[in-house]
Amino acid sequence: MIIHLNDDWHFYSSIESKEYETVRLPHSNVVMPYNCFDESVYQKISKYEKTIYVEDLWKNKAVLITFSAVAHQAKVYVNDMLVHTNSCGYTSFTVDISKYLEFEKENKITVIADANETLNQPPFGNVIDYMTYGGIYREVYIDILEKTYISDVFITGKARRADGLSEFTADIEVATEAVDCEYEIDLSIYSVKDNTRIFEETYNTKESKIHVSEKIKAENWDLDNPNLYRVMAKLYHDEKLLDEFSDRFGFRDAIFKDDGFYLNGNKVKIIGLNRHQSYPYTGYAMSKRVQINDADILKNELNVNAVRTSHYPQSKHFINRCDEIGLLVFTEIPGWQHIGDEKWKEIAVDNVKNMVRQYRNHPSIILWGVRINESADDDDFYTRANAAAKESDPCRQTGGVRCIKKSSLLEDVYTYNDFTHSGKKHVIAKKKDVTDKDVPYLITEYNGHMYPTKMFDDESHRVEHALRHARVINAVMGDDSVAGCFGWCMNDYNTHKDFGSGDRICYHGVMDMFRNPKDAAYAYSSQSDKYPVMHIATSMSKGDYPMAMTKSIWAFTNCDYIKMSINGRHIKDFYPDKVRFKDLLHPPIEIDDFTGDILTKDLGFSEYSDKVIKKLLSYIFVNGPENLPIRYMLMMATVLIKEKLTINKLTQIITSHVAGWGDNVKRYVFEGIKDGKTVATQIKEPLKQMKLLLLTDTSELKEDETYDTASVRIRAVDQNMNLLNYCNEPLRIVTEGPIKLIGPDNISLKGGCAGVYIRTDKRCGKAVLRVIGNDISTVTKLLAETEFLVSCKKDRQIDLS
Repeated sequence: MIIHLNDDWHFYSSIESKEYETVRLPHSNVVMPYNCFDESVYQKISKYEKTIYVEDLWKNKAVLITFSAVAHQAKVYVNDMLVHTNSCGYTSFTVDISKYLEFEKENKITVIADANETLNQPPFGNVIDYMTYGGIYREVYIDILEKTYISDVFITGKARRADGLSEFTADIEVATEAVDCEYEIDLSIYSVKDNTRIFEETYNTKESKIHVSEKIKAENWDLDNPNLYRVMAKLYHDEKLLDEFSDRFGFRDAIFKDDGFYLNGNKVKIIGLNRHQSYPYTGYAMSKRVQINDADILKNELNVNAVRTSHYPQSKHFINRCDEIGLLVFTEIPGWQHIGDEKWKEIAVDNVKNMVRQYRNHPSIILWGVRINESADDDDFYTRANAAAKESDPCRQTGGVRCIKKSSLLEDVYTYNDFTHSGKKHVIAKKKDVTDKDVPYLITEYNGHMYPTKMFDDESHRVEHALRHARVINAVMGDDSVAGCFGWCMNDYNTHKDFGSGDRICYHGVMDMFRNPKDAAYAYSSQSDKYPVMHIATSMSKGDYPMAMTKSIWAFTNCDYIKMSINGRHIKDFYPDKVRFKDLLHPPIEIDDFTGDILTKDLGFSEYSDKVIKKLLSYIFVNGPENLPIRYMLMMATVLIKEKLTINKLTQIITSHVAGWGDNVKRYVFEGIKDGKTVATQIKEPLKQMKLLLLTDTSELKEDETYDTASVRIRAVDQNMNLLNYCNEPLRIVTEGPIKLIGPDNISLKGGCAGVYIRTDKRCGKAVLRVIGNDISTVTKLLAETEFLVSCKKDRQIDLS
């Protein structure tokens, strides 16, 4: 029997405090500002207390309490008796508290949560490029079992063989105090898709551990068809059911070879992003739905096929969702560059064991990270860490992320952070220059600190950010010796004073902290054919560029080509750049001609003059009009003579027909064409109306094991739904009904974007979220709202009338 313990904890902000706040889990030990705060605010020791009534029926039972994560050292007390100390803030831990309970009484559970970064345990000991936060930030539950119970089932499914059968192995562990006692274990496997049972067998044993190997008919787990199965183990003694254990798994083969990564025998190029599990205001403390939403964003918005859980194991809800949607996962132990003393190393090796044992049934996980991210070589330490992973899971390969070349390789895969690309010719390092061994090779980070980019940076900076991501993906796609790459990173994140932009934010993401996409996000989303993608990365505002000039604009799209019209007149069709991005599935498109045949047809210029003027403009847009090279001056002189123009008249023509200044305001229409049909349209013209767009991940919330949370992304857009990157207006957030706002109710747009999180508060019914701001063009109230239906476990149907 499982009892969830997520409600009604008394939280003391310090161990000396006499005052408490009643809170629900997940919980952060402090609510933080969006930015511009000192990371010391969460570095403290706080206390959580909860009372539970222990019934007499619990006698002679094993009562296990599980904390899914506490940041970062947790001391657990039962009735003021210390029963366990845990020294990892990123994995779960379970404590048998049976002997400390008093029956038919209220019992007090106390947790002293130490979030100081001075602790002698990973990831601490030196600077860290991410905040580590504090609190009981994942869920807690109690499991009441017989004294003899199933403590673990490790199950591995292999991909279907040529004979149509799939092999699985199961290692079942029984926790018992009995001696020489015989048990029956019923093992069943069900398809998650339709709940049909595909296997059932009974095994008799006197051992506490048994190994099972069988062959059955099953479907593979892969990227497009992530077929899942549920293993059910039931433990009997003298025909009495003692315990049952259930978990999900999949049948698949995942292996890195020296020429790439193979899933079920098929070569797959890994294109992924790194993810931090942090959010504005609450740090790590975010409930199930939001964790799931991040996986969905990666798979279905960014259209990547993999994620690295940098730099620590992440929520079971996130990993469960990766299993469900077919998103590959590289997960690793906590740490960032620093290696501590022997005690520190022992904890790190324990972290490997706990990570592997807790996550090894997940088919989405393809690689264990057993090194501290970007640390120096330490052969003795990493020999132990690698062995710990192999002992707990002999099936999966290991990697260890480093940023040094020719590093000592004790793992199976050479995983390397490649920051070669600085915008110049060289994009990624050659494998032979990184490792002299003919081994599997995976790029685990790129870009990031090489080119931080904010939503409110100027347009040319934002576009270059996107192009840098596209260049690296292109280089990786074209190199068969590289298994794939993980870009740094999915989203911006709060960080320490030593990093970021001085406001405690690292602007390294292809999305902002609320998961609003930057231009670079479309470098990824366009590499799929799931649905039409066309992002024209410009506002067509020349004043955003030096000297009000730009040579070209870029589009990130999976369309066959883009048709551009100006003021209703077709100018030209533009095609993917298959020269500079020859290995991308869908190269970006450079749009570099804004006159089309206007000069020849409307003004009667010769084709030669048209070509020369366009070439001349291209040079000027990049280098400016001053100090033209002699060859350009000669070409211009030829045009003036040929067309019988003065320099002033030519300048007037260019200003009117190319620059579009004055009354000749231009309306640009871009049409994405695929298979001969228009599948996407974007319009660029001067702003006439500003409005707020609210994008919610759900309209239905449910009170269940704990509170539910909805993510609301806010975007300021013009009349054509184009993002207004320089709109930074203040907004006021108002809620009505059974929801609460997470964070402040007065915020501001940043780069035209913002976001809020709202959570349930134990009540049910209809709720409304309103976002109010000022439309600077009319100085009137601007209102956007969205509705939610909040239900409880037994109250799904609610009348909204």
